[in-house]
Amino acid sequence: MISSERKKRGEIDQNYLKDYIKFSNKELLLLINDKDPQKRSVAAKLLGQRKYDDAIFLLCLRLSKEKCLYTKIEISNALANFGTSAIKELIKYIGKIGNNQHKSLPKNIFKKKNYPLPRDIFIRTIIKIGVDALPFLKTLLINKSDIFLSEIIDAIGYITFYSKDYSLLDDIIKISVLLLKNSFGKFVYSPKQKIQMINKQCPKCHHNVCTKDGKAKGKQRY
Repeated sequence: MISSERKKRGEIDQNYLKDYIKFSNKELLLLINDKDPQKRSVAAKLLGQRKYDDAIFLLCLRLSKEKCLYTKIEISNALANFGTSAIKELIKYIGKIGNNQHKSLPKNIFKKKNYPLPRDIFIRTIIKIGVDALPFLKTLLINKSDIFLSEIIDAIGYITFYSKDYSLLDDIIKISVLLLKNSFGKFVYSPKQKIQMINKQCPKCHHNVCTKDGKAKGKQRY
């Protein structure tokens, strides 16, 4: 039995869901913005299960303004269920919703053994897609606006930690070095310069090794 308080926050169960099983996809689309949070949850869950691609745009838009916890969870899970089909729409919202994204380095060392859950709701949705999201995130690592890079690094780090796929580990380490060297979140390297850095080249002199004066020397890394 779902409590009245949880119903107000959009929680649903199988008994509630069965009344909507026969709804068409178009009928479910109309429920995405219904005043009743439970109906919004039902629409998200069923459309995600059916992988009805025409719902992706509306689900992302709804997620960007959803306030009810359980409805938000259902929408996020539904979008993740679409897999890579939803990523192009999801990335449009990264760093734009809420105000709890990383803006400075933490003062205390993170002591937990597990990887911290990203703060951005759209990043949280992307990481549910898993390893298949990594190629898209690598592109963002180069081309996304610099102020959102901490969120992209968060996503890659989380997927890397739990999937044991280390294909982008070196990339995020190098970009993280740039963040640290240039006032966290405010550096001004161009996409071309970021590519050079990922390829172990100095953005200033294009050598694979570099010193402070921009001259290649020994095996010192930039």
